[in-house]
Amino acid sequence: MLRAIALADGSLKRPQLLAFMDDASRLICHAQWYLDQTSEAWAHGLSQAMLKRGLPRALLTDNGSAMMAAESTEGLARLDRAPQTLPYTPEQNGKQEVTVRASTSGGD
Repeated sequence: MLRAIALADGSLKRPQLLAFMDDASRLICHAQWYLDQTSEAWAHGLSQAMLKRGLPRALLTDNGSAMMAAESTEGLARLDRAPQTLPYTPEQNGKQEVTVRASTSGGD
């Protein structure tokens, strides 16, 4: 299990991994640790993935608040890339959940 890190103000925070994966090949296009799950962090991670691998044909997300924020949905609409995930269908993210869990478990 990932431990919390100490911030400059003395508070502890547990970083969270944000990963963008190609569904067909399971290639991790970009992965980065963030301290908060914000729309800014999500937009930064997505832009890094697109800079590395290009514009995706479609997006599957977990419909979290960062992905559903107005600035995220409006930006994706401008790129003509609306998320394809159906509401209340966590099984659509099974590949990514298993891949990320395996890469962060540290053999636990």
